[in-house]
Amino acid sequence: MNFMKQKSRSVFYIVSLFLFLLIVQVILYGKFFEELKADTETIHDLSRIRGAIQRYTKLEISNRPTEAHAVEADIDNLIAVNLNKNKDVEKNEVPGLYDLNRLNTEWGELKSLIEAYHTDPIPILNAVTDKSEECWEIADANVIQQQYIVNKTTAYYKYFTLTFGLNLLVIVLVLLLYKRYVHNNLAASAIHDSLTGIFNKGYFEEYLEYEIARAARKNLPFCLVMLDIDHFKLVNDTYGHRRGDYALKALAEAIHTCKRNTDVLARIGGEEFIILLPDTKLPDAIQLAERIRKCVEQFPFEEIGNMTISLGVTEFKQTDHKERLLQRVDSAMYQAKENGRNRLESIGGGEENE
Repeated sequence: MNFMKQKSRSVFYIVSLFLFLLIVQVILYGKFFEELKADTETIHDLSRIRGAIQRYTKLEISNRPTEAHAVEADIDNLIAVNLNKNKDVEKNEVPGLYDLNRLNTEWGELKSLIEAYHTDPIPILNAVTDKSEECWEIADANVIQQQYIVNKTTAYYKYFTLTFGLNLLVIVLVLLLYKRYVHNNLAASAIHDSLTGIFNKGYFEEYLEYEIARAARKNLPFCLVMLDIDHFKLVNDTYGHRRGDYALKALAEAIHTCKRNTDVLARIGGEEFIILLPDTKLPDAIQLAERIRKCVEQFPFEEIGNMTISLGVTEFKQTDHKERLLQRVDSAMYQAKENGRNRLESIGGGEENE
């Protein structure tokens, strides 16, 4: 349980870190789109100024003052708005960006030349045309530079989007792996004994029913071995329950080293264990049970010394059902206890005690 809590805490820290990064990225995204919107509006305004200056000059030269005044007012307004909008942006901060002061100056000079042109057009015409081209070039340079900055920023945010996606993917993968880990641990805890780690009673009884059906269908033998620690209450009273829990875990490990890989070991009570031996006849089961008894008898339990067990063995018969089989092996184990402990007794299918 503590291990599960540590795992949960670790996953929480990992997910929190990546969520924090995602939140930072979302905030930066918001800022980016605000800047992109402002830069796009500036490009639009500069493009309008660029075209309007050319139109204004043509209208004035064509002697269409009414239309020219409307275009002039539009240009004045666009330049004023953008100068005000970008008054806090310094050139050394973003070199060449929003160089509207120079454009405003050249625009003022163009208007002065237009006034002079209306007084004496012949000598001023070339100067008006040149100044109009100069204004157009300044506006165009601002448009190009602004577009370059927008494109560069957008390209940067493409990589930024990739990291955003990777962070999100990591969060999803961590949560999926953790969900799978929790599911596997919950599934394992449902069939395993929490103290010893071997199978629990509920799982064993389900497996026993499956084995009974399989053996009956295929006419196969199998045996049960039930065992109980001798004088276990004395162990708890003498050494305490902590040592008693250790003894149960150590016993499970000792039995596990002696049994076969195909045998199914489970804890079905306080100090009671049971083993299902598939495809095994009674003589072979007795031999294996005796090996387990000796293995436990010789096992050095820390601070306790040696412990012994009493075992009962029985073989499945075709007429057996689960309750009858468990009752018979239980009777065999209690016979072993009554006959002196640290021994095993067997009951075949025809020797059942009622």
